[in-house]
Amino acid sequence: MESRARQGWVSIVEISTISHATEDLGRVLEAVKNIMPKDLWGEFERVYSMDSLEGHYGNPITRIVARFKGKSAERIAGYILSRLEKGDFETMIYTLDRRFDGKGRVFIRISKQDAYLGRIRIMDGDDIIRVVLTLPGARSIGFVERVFRSLRGEV
Repeated sequence: MESRARQGWVSIVEISTISHATEDLGRVLEAVKNIMPKDLWGEFERVYSMDSLEGHYGNPITRIVARFKGKSAERIAGYILSRLEKGDFETMIYTLDRRFDGKGRVFIRISKQDAYLGRIRIMDGDDIIRVVLTLPGARSIGFVERVFRSLRGEV
């Protein structure tokens, strides 16, 4: 099934993050919107949800989740991949063995602070925006790499 058509590789994008009580929720939402094309911000406003949680020490935490499908998912994936600096993109490709679950899902962690400032940077720390890309039928790292390079505009 890895010979899918040129478009439609990414069927679902799920974006999630948390906002701690010490963070400005509006700024966290802005950081999330900054990792997608501006014309999809309205769709984000319609689809995101928030859950109130409690941290380890009883501190309030807000979890934000947005799920996009179809063309919107593909556009967000392309936007993220094309805005990564070359070094970050190559690091992500080099570490696909840890990011790809072999069942069509790729996990990317983006710096929340950089996203707020308008940059998309890979980060393996805690203050992140979690992005899960679903590529139906993708079973190999090589296929995922080819799709990512194509979405980035390299192929």
